[in-house]
Amino acid sequence: MKNRVAKIVSEEKIEIFEEEIPVLKDGQVLVKLKAVGICGSDLHFFRHCGLGSFKNPLPIDIGHEPAGEVVESKAHGFLMGDKVAIEPGLVCLNCQFCVSGRHHLCEKVKFLGANDIGAFRDFIILEPERLMRADGLSFEKAALLEPLGVALHAVERVKLKIGSRVGILGSGTIGLCLASVLSQMGCYVTTFDPLEYRTQFSLKIGANYCVYGDAGTKFNFDVVFDAAGTQDSFTKSMKYAGPGGQVCIVGIPEVDLFEINPHQMRVKELTLTNSRRSNQKLRLAYELALGTIASDEHDIEKLVTHKMSLEDIQKGFEIASKYQDGVIKVMITG
Repeated sequence: MKNRVAKIVSEEKIEIFEEEIPVLKDGQVLVKLKAVGICGSDLHFFRHCGLGSFKNPLPIDIGHEPAGEVVESKAHGFLMGDKVAIEPGLVCLNCQFCVSGRHHLCEKVKFLGANDIGAFRDFIILEPERLMRADGLSFEKAALLEPLGVALHAVERVKLKIGSRVGILGSGTIGLCLASVLSQMGCYVTTFDPLEYRTQFSLKIGANYCVYGDAGTKFNFDVVFDAAGTQDSFTKSMKYAGPGGQVCIVGIPEVDLFEINPHQMRVKELTLTNSRRSNQKLRLAYELALGTIASDEHDIEKLVTHKMSLEDIQKGFEIASKYQDGVIKVMITG
């Protein structure tokens, strides 16, 4: 059986290849992919074939926000027809980081679309450890559990309490997931983005206040999340954090180095934190998504503004990369 696989072949160019699907081995599951989200990191590779000075060899496999349906299983716990969400990281469970519960830092991790095959394909063979039944969710919402998990992990990286004043720079998928989660925790959330339609959208997902463009107002946030990963957003994060505040970098930069004002950090005694991936938060994200199905305000599925087939993936990446047509999230569906 043939398997269509989308890969980056040059900057801003994706082609679809055909590959044979390997014979399923004992302990493996064959999944028909039904929804795969285009992530901001996918767009970095689309634009530059890498991150900063790190370049992947071409062609590049991409895609790590998938959900699908089991079509064949030789593993315990999964049957044909099961709807599954997919954890992109397969960890060793033996290194010092796995043993200490920091699975996202696993020294031997295999991560879809990074050092493993990508998810923009028709079928994928996976280990059962990567799968979670997603009963009660649409395929699109099941695919959104990965970015929601990223937001949940970022929230765990900082100290928050009910009523904390939080700023979020960047109103893409991760920034909006953060806005939803934090508002449900009782925080007062302000979002920022250069695009007005995105900040306005954040009010529909739970944000209390939004700012687009350059903000003339002085802010003193308890916590600032940089969900954009640019020099401008980093500089503003430091500026908007109040004395004793925290800044958490969630967005992935396209460059190697940022400028930093150490005196600004020192005078305000800011705490700078990084957040990477989701640390196996798929189950928690699933429970949160189930709990908010009836809530239109916090229903993450409305982040999906565009659905496209695999043969139209080039168009989907162009729309997402150029922020066209009011795009928030593009899903490749099958």
